[in-house]
Amino acid sequence: MTSDAAILKNGERLEVDTLLLCTGYRFAFPFLSDECCPEVLHDGQVVDGLYLHLINSAFPTMSFIGIPQKICPFPLFDRQVRYVLAILGGLARLPSTEEMLENVRK
Repeated sequence: MTSDAAILKNGERLEVDTLLLCTGYRFAFPFLSDECCPEVLHDGQVVDGLYLHLINSAFPTMSFIGIPQKICPFPLFDRQVRYVLAILGGLARLPSTEEMLENVRK
């Protein structure tokens, strides 16, 4: 790597403006209290307790956009935002806490 290029193993030089390293996710929420933080499992790989991998079942006004990893991310994130806005705006309703927890356990 130089200040304006990446040099590949085969010697090819690619002019670049930005190098973005995407090495995976390790979820952690140190800014949340233990009371409302969803459980993070498997060395930060899994966030448990989210209805539809999105809504905190215990605190349904808390949403986590972008948690799913094995998807086409940006269209999904767009739909997640639209769903959360519909809930917050009263255009959609969440199921009961019990129903959300049952969905999480599946």
